[in-house]
Amino acid sequence: MPSVDKAKLYRKSREELKKYPNGVMIICTSIPRTKLDDRYYGEQFLLKYRAWGFVNLNQEPYYFGLYVSSPVSAVRYFGLVDKILDPRKGEHPVDDFRKYEIYESGDKLIMLEKDSIIELNDEIPSNGGAILGFRYTTLNKFINAETIEDL
Repeated sequence: MPSVDKAKLYRKSREELKKYPNGVMIICTSIPRTKLDDRYYGEQFLLKYRAWGFVNLNQEPYYFGLYVSSPVSAVRYFGLVDKILDPRKGEHPVDDFRKYEIYESGDKLIMLEKDSIIELNDEIPSNGGAILGFRYTTLNKFINAETIEDL
C-alpha cells in the first residue's frame, strides 16, 4: 500500500469556502479518538490518511465535512473530495482496512485532495442533536448553517 504524507491542516472560516461552486457534500460522523490497537480512528484517521472510510455511498460528493462527537459536538473539518475508492481494489494508504470493525463489503473510501483539509474557525455546533452515520447536504447549506440541524 502506498504511504501518504500526513495532511497539512489549514484553519479557515466557512465564509472562505464561497469561492467553490455549490455541490453535493457529505457530512460523516467521528469520534475524537486517536490510535487504538495500531488502528487510527476519528480525527486521526482523517489527518493520517487524508481519507475517510468506510461509507456505503449512494451519491458521489464533491465536498466532505466531519462532525466530531462529544465532547466537541460540532462539524470541525472540511475537505475537497479527490476520488471515491473501493478499498478492496487499487492502491490506497489504509493498511489492513478489513481490521476496522466498521468496514463492510461494498463500503467506499473517500480520498481528499492533497492539502485541502480545513479545520474550521467557525465550527458548526450541535443544538442538542447529533449526526449519526452520515448525511448529504449542499455546500451552500454548509456555509450558511448556524447549527448541525440546518444541514
